[in-house]
Amino acid sequence: MLQIVCISFLLLVVFSSIHISYAQTYCYTPENNPGDCRSIYDCPNVLAQFQGRLTPRTTNYLRSLQCANGGGQYPHVCCALSFINFPPQSQPQPPTLPSPPRNPSNSRGSGKNLPGPGLCGLTSLGTRIFGGEDSALDEYPWIALLEYQSRNRRERKLSCGGSLINSRYVLTAAHCLKGEIENRVGVLVAVRLGEYDLTKEIDCTGNTCADPVLVVGVEQKIPHEGYNEKNKNRANDIGLIRLDSEVTFTDYIRPICLPSSVNSPRTLPNERLVSVGWGRSKTMRQTPKKQHVVLPVYDHSSCVGKYQTLGISVNNDQICAGGIEGYDTCDGDSGNPLMKISSTGWVAEGIVSYGRSCGLDNFPAVYTKVSNYDNWIRRNLRA
Repeated sequence: MLQIVCISFLLLVVFSSIHISYAQTYCYTPENNPGDCRSIYDCPNVLAQFQGRLTPRTTNYLRSLQCANGGGQYPHVCCALSFINFPPQSQPQPPTLPSPPRNPSNSRGSGKNLPGPGLCGLTSLGTRIFGGEDSALDEYPWIALLEYQSRNRRERKLSCGGSLINSRYVLTAAHCLKGEIENRVGVLVAVRLGEYDLTKEIDCTGNTCADPVLVVGVEQKIPHEGYNEKNKNRANDIGLIRLDSEVTFTDYIRPICLPSSVNSPRTLPNERLVSVGWGRSKTMRQTPKKQHVVLPVYDHSSCVGKYQTLGISVNNDQICAGGIEGYDTCDGDSGNPLMKISSTGWVAEGIVSYGRSCGLDNFPAVYTKVSNYDNWIRRNLRA
């Protein structure tokens, strides 16, 4: 209790001399990382930087993070959606996450097992390209791109995405595995991992180059047995892809966490989540580089009302996000994850399912709620 009181007093000293005249809930850190305005006590990454010690550098940095109209206890800071890189200094050092091993034990994330904290959800701690929409080269290393064989077998097409959840399985949407996509695009035959720029054989940014893209065959497609493409609300739009060989984790290929693996707290309205993919942008049908977008969780009852006007019943196994003009998931993003950051790494909260057009103001997209299908996912994994 004494430590909490001391921290609170010191934080009051830090922030008392600063007045913010503008209001925000969505914000950027000094490193240009997107975040949301919240209590410093609800932002463990910032609080850990502090650790009860104040130097001129830490004081100035904390003040630069201050924002207004955040939720929870004062003071409010811009809490990054990704792990914060503290400005270089001698003390205090920023908290670091353990790097996953190059060749992790099978018991930590292969076959029937799901990886836990320290292995899943880890991503780049380097510079991010949040000024635009492109992600960093080694960011979101669980993202998978699905490859389909056309009906005439003359070409392969890229459509849909997914998330690597262990060394043998990719989580995606059921509508990416069966139904209309087989007639419109083709049959799923492979999964691309470690992809970044579709126009290049080897992806590089500056002097850093990624490993070659890994193309893995598909052994089994497992759409949810309750999915029916004729149902307009796409209930149970979730599926698994069993790869035909195990994947070795690297800096560019790693699994994402499931909510149950890290005891992720319940997602709240207006909480900022992130989705990633190569789907359609404002200017092109498919973007060449992996991109991300920050989307707020949309109030569920309001989302239900929106879709009722279209004759669609959104249910409790779905989560809505977006509703900001010009920012959305779109065609080609199906199956990709809707993610949140936790104290241990990134967590798959949703799966891109459907929406009304793309990027409409005050009209969110609908995602399959991953936490409600935890038992189904685990039941369908095998060694």
